[in-house]
Amino acid sequence: MRPSGARNRRCHQNDRVGYGRELGKLNTALIGATAGAVFGLIGVLVGQYLTQRRHSEALRQTAELEEQRANQAALLKFFELGGQLLREPAEADYLGPILRAQTLTLLEVLEPGHKRILLQFLYESGLLGPEKPGFGLQGANLERANLAEANLAEANLERVLLQRANLLEANLAEANLAGANLAEANLVDANLRKAKLEEAHLVGANLAGANLRGTNLGRANLERANLAEAHLKEADLSGAFLQEITKERLTQTQIDEALGNDATKLPDHLQRPPHWRRSGRKS
Repeated sequence: MRPSGARNRRCHQNDRVGYGRELGKLNTALIGATAGAVFGLIGVLVGQYLTQRRHSEALRQTAELEEQRANQAALLKFFELGGQLLREPAEADYLGPILRAQTLTLLEVLEPGHKRILLQFLYESGLLGPEKPGFGLQGANLERANLAEANLAEANLERVLLQRANLLEANLAEANLAGANLAEANLVDANLRKAKLEEAHLVGANLAGANLRGTNLGRANLERANLAEAHLKEADLSGAFLQEITKERLTQTQIDEALGNDATKLPDHLQRPPHWRRSGRKS
């Protein structure tokens, strides 16, 4: 009976081994099938994502192209109207306000490079000169405009918005920038000789190396501005706000060459020059 029992046990063991092998094969097959399905699903999702991304990119490029074309078409119409105004100066009373309205509208939507084209056209056409007071750009949006090295001498830019504009080495001599917003603008090495900047907003503006000789900066806000090596001889700082400018960005020598009064707000590291006049009011 023992040999028969031993054989039975071996048979049972063989059956269990065989069953375990079959179960292992089944598990392997299931794992493989599941992994294949997961990888397949991932592939489908990745494919859908890439397709959607390509579609979105194509739509974005198409929209940008359409916007560029629309801007170019609007500029062409603007130039046609401007040319008509120049050819028919007698129509200035009628065409001038229309051109100004188009100018302000276009400057709201044009990219920085196109803003330069429009402004240069107005300047070279003589529409921004001091003799054209009726064609003002008050409130015009020139934010981030690229005007590096632009020639805008004597231009009437009163109360324009030039935040973060690039005016590197621009010629703004004797320009009217009274009340203009030039916060964080790049005015490095710009020529602002005898320009009108009274009540201008120059917070954080970079005026390093700028020519400010004889410039009117009365009541201008120059908080945190960079005036390093700027030329301030006879610049009028009466009532200007110069606090929070570091000693590396404005020196006593520069202040001594400028004009001001007791209403001028100086940073703590600077002394009010004795030749500055009294404002007649408390500082």
